[in-house]
Amino acid sequence: TPKMREWLRNVHDAIGLRSRAELMIQLITKEVLNSSDNQQRWASLACGAAQPVYDAMTRLSEAGNVIPEVTLVDHDTEALALAAKTAKEKGLSQQVHTQKMNILKPEGLTAPILVDKVAQSLGKRVKLPSDSFDIVDAVGILEYLGNDNFVKNFEYGGVIKSKRTFAGAPTFLKNAYEITKPGGLLLVGNMLDTHPQLGFTLNTLQWSHIQPRSIGEMVGVIDSAGLNGAEVEVHCPDDGVYALYAIRKSPKDVH
Repeated sequence: TPKMREWLRNVHDAIGLRSRAELMIQLITKEVLNSSDNQQRWASLACGAAQPVYDAMTRLSEAGNVIPEVTLVDHDTEALALAAKTAKEKGLSQQVHTQKMNILKPEGLTAPILVDKVAQSLGKRVKLPSDSFDIVDAVGILEYLGNDNFVKNFEYGGVIKSKRTFAGAPTFLKNAYEITKPGGLLLVGNMLDTHPQLGFTLNTLQWSHIQPRSIGEMVGVIDSAGLNGAEVEVHCPDDGVYALYAIRKSPKDVH
C-alpha cells in the first residue's frame, strides 16, 4: 500500500542503503576525477542490479569525464541479466562487462571462471587478473561473512546450505585486495553494531544471520586479512547504519 511503501522507505535500513550508495558514488567519482589514468578499470563484486554503479557512471558522463571500464561480478544469473539490460537502456553497454562467478571461493577471485557462451563452447577459461583494477567495490557482502578465514558447511538461514568451504571475511578481503591495482582503491561496507534500529533489522526483518560490526572489529578483520601496506579510511554517514572502508593498496604491493 502507499502508506506501507512510505513507511518502508523511511526506516533506518532504507535510509542507510541510500546513504551507503550515495557515499560509494562520491568516493568512486572522486577517485576517477583525481586519477591521471584516462581509462580506469572497475570491478563490482556481488554487484546485484548494480544501480549505484550506473549512477556513478552516469554522474561521470554528465560531467564530461571518461567512464571507467566496469566488470560486474555476481553468482546470480538473473541479477546479471538485469544489470546488462540496465546498461543497454542507459547506453553503457560498451563500458560494462558481466561475469558470473562464486566470489566466495577460498582459493581466490583469480581462480579460473567461464566468461561467456563463446568461451564455454570453446572450453576456454579466463581469470580475474591480479593487480589490475583501479577500483574494486564490495559494499554489500561483508556482513554476511563470519570473522573466521574459512567457513565449512556454510548455511544461511535455511536458505543456502552447502558442504563446500567458503571464504570468511578476512579471506574474502584478501582475495578482493589481490585483484586491486597497486595504488588502487578497495571499497567495502559493513553494517554498524550501533545501528539505531538494529533490533528491528535482526528480529523483525529477520536478517538474523548478518554480522554488524563496530569500526574496531572491522579494523581487526582487515588486519587479519594481512593486506600488506594498506591504508584505511573510514566513512560513516550521519544515519549511523553503515560504515564504508576505503582501503588503499600500497603502490609497492605487487605479487
